[in-house]
Order: sequence, then structure tokens, then C-alpha cells
Amino acid sequence: MSSNSKHAVFYGIGLSVLSAASIAIGPSLAKFAYGQGTDLITVMVVRGFVMIGICVLILALKRRLMVPSLEVMILCLASGISFAAMSYGYFGAVQSIPVGIAVTLYFLHPILLMLVAHFLGLNHVTKRQMFFSVVVLFGLGIAVGVNIQGLDGQGILLSLLAAVSVTAMILLNAKALPKSDAITINLLMVATTTVIFLIWNAGLGNKLSFPSNAIGWTAVLGVGLSFTIGLLSFFYAVEIIGPVLATMITSLQPLFAILFASLLLSENLTLLQISGALLVIGGLALRDKISTKPSR
Repeated sequence: MSSNSKHAVFYGIGLSVLSAASIAIGPSLAKFAYGQGTDLITVMVVRGFVMIGICVLILALKRRLMVPSLEVMILCLASGISFAAMSYGYFGAVQSIPVGIAVTLYFLHPILLMLVAHFLGLNHVTKRQMFFSVVVLFGLGIAVGVNIQGLDGQGILLSLLAAVSVTAMILLNAKALPKSDAITINLLMVATTTVIFLIWNAGLGNKLSFPSNAIGWTAVLGVGLSFTIGLLSFFYAVEIIGPVLATMITSLQPLFAILFASLLLSENLTLLQISGALLVIGGLALRDKISTKPSR
């Protein structure tokens, strides 16, 4: 393999890690925002508008504003609906079951994506990859602190809805990527999701609750910026190393979330959480031996 190919793959891996870290800081920033008079729906709507604005600006500066094909628009509409279902499922689940269970069930999606891609002929799955993918999931459960007490059937179903929905979103966007570009695709997807949340909020007869001060606005805008960096870097990584490996690496996201909560919210890390984090990192490294072979 050429040196350039190896560098490209490691660049793709780096983008996946950046994506995991960027999205993971969102919950800590949102927690700051909630204390300043805003709510979940408002944070998600503002997050969407921030990303839409950044994507439009980038496309304008690159002079790449273009009308996507009908096929791309349909794929992005479907991925936007899937992303909205994922958000509803995940945030709905954590209201009725322990966060550790919700996160662990949600992160079944890397394994689910790997199996779907295998059956569709998009990516061959080896026994080694399957074994260490399960190891990663097990380590993740330890790191986030799974607690089987207080389980609720509806919460479990919502977590599984989130896992299935994000799998569909990734596959739909991956299919659209060769026909367009990551910025345009994510712009259309997030615009769809944001409109869904606005209609949903209006249908409930609610008004958006904006932050009451500069600290709250800084936190909300920070959520939007980190979300934008996370999504764009993820789909650039998908173009380089393929959706399966890129998604598997995002299993680091909860670990980053725990770290940020420790640094920003003074939440203490336990030895058990650290052990689980090391298990996740080890499983990811051994799953593909940090493969330098690009996958599509």
C-alpha cells in the first residue's frame, strides 16, 4: 500500500475520533444551557439553525451552491426523518430508563450497521471483527455504568428505535455521498430534522424557550458548533474509511462525554469507568488492528 493511502486512512480515523469528541461535548454544554432558561427542543432547533448557517456559508465561500438531484433530495429527506426519530428515541429513552442502559442499547448501532452492510454486500464482516465489536459494547456498558434496575419496556423500545434510526441515517447519507458532497447532504438532512422539531413543538402548542443570558446563549451556540463539526467530520471520514469503521470508532463518543462531564461539570470518574474505557479502546484497536486498508 502506498504511503499516501496509509495517511488517508489514518486521516479518516482521526476525523472519526474528532467527530466522537465534538458530539460528546454537546450534553455538557446543553446542561449549562438548561440552567439558563432553555429546554431540549429549543436546543435542538437552535443547533439545527447553527449547522444550516455554517453549511450555507461554507458552500457560498467555496462557490459550490448547487441544486442537488431529486435522488439526493429524497435520500436526505429520508435521513432527516431518521435523524429526528433517533433524537426522539434516544432522549425519550433516558427519561424512563437508566442512562447507562439507554446509551448501551443506542450503541448497538455500530454492530447493527456492520451486519446490515455485510448482508447488503457493502462490507465483509470477519469473526474477529464481530468478537471485538461485542467487546467494545461490553466495555461501553461498564464505562457508562449500566444499571438493570428500573427497566421500562417503553424506554428499551425507544433506545432500540434510536439505534435502528441512526443506522438508517448513516446508510442513507452514505448512499447519497457519491452523488453530492458531505456539506450539502448534512445541510438538507439537518434542515429536514429542524423543520420536524419546529412543527412538532408548534403542534404541542409550545413556544421555544431561549436562554435568558449570554452564558446560556454561548452554551447553546456551542452545542450547534460542536454538532456541526461532529457530523461533517464523520461523513468526511465515511468517504475515506467507509461507514462501518467510521461508525465503530464513534463508540468513543460516550467515553468523551464522561471525560467532558468530569472536566466541565466536576463529575468524578470511577476506577470501573476507567477500566471500561480501556476495554473499549483496546477492543477498537484489536478489532481491525487499526487497519490501514480503505473500505468503501
